[in-house]
Amino acid sequence: MNDQTTDETPLAPEQEAEVLEFRDRLDAGEQPEAESHRTILEVWREVLKPAVTMKDTEIPAPNYAMAMCGQYPDVHVWDAVKIHRGYCQHLIDVADILEAEIESDPVCLDQSTAEDDATENRGHYLNVLLLWQQYFHQHELEWDCLDAESPVQLASFGEAFKTVFGGPGREGITDYLNSIPLEMDDADRQLIADALDEQRETWKAGRAATAEEESGE
Repeated sequence: MNDQTTDETPLAPEQEAEVLEFRDRLDAGEQPEAESHRTILEVWREVLKPAVTMKDTEIPAPNYAMAMCGQYPDVHVWDAVKIHRGYCQHLIDVADILEAEIESDPVCLDQSTAEDDATENRGHYLNVLLLWQQYFHQHELEWDCLDAESPVQLASFGEAFKTVFGGPGREGITDYLNSIPLEMDDADRQLIADALDEQRETWKAGRAATAEEESGE
């Protein structure tokens, strides 16, 4: 006699009938209906959506504050809320960039297979990757280490960057593209690199012009 017990909840009669029917279909060689493909654009949208409500409603836990202090030595535990809100704002901005790209071509979400998603939406993915990199690059250029809030800004910026592009031992949402997969060649990478170089030079020229104007006053 087996005295072992189980925590499994017995199926209701109608649930058991559904399971038996499903097994009968499999035994007959009928394959279950495959889940429809969701574009990575749509997945990104869903992943980034909670940032809007999290920004003002979620209070960081002690382990979050300790982690931030450990990774960014110049911040303090009382900076955790500001870091969290800055982090969420970066993700909201990233989501806005994504949404604008989707709205430029609403049918981009209609691709029903990974292959179609990779080929038909390739231009959208490359553009989003470029715009996201330019967004973070602009914040990097404008960051001032002499600003009293610079440690908090660096922490929120750094965490948001890792959420999007990943980091050591951490997957970013752009890594989701590996599931299609999205093919990028050297020309694509060079295009992005050239755009970032141009952005940097434009920023430097603007900064020099501002400094010249201020010195002439």
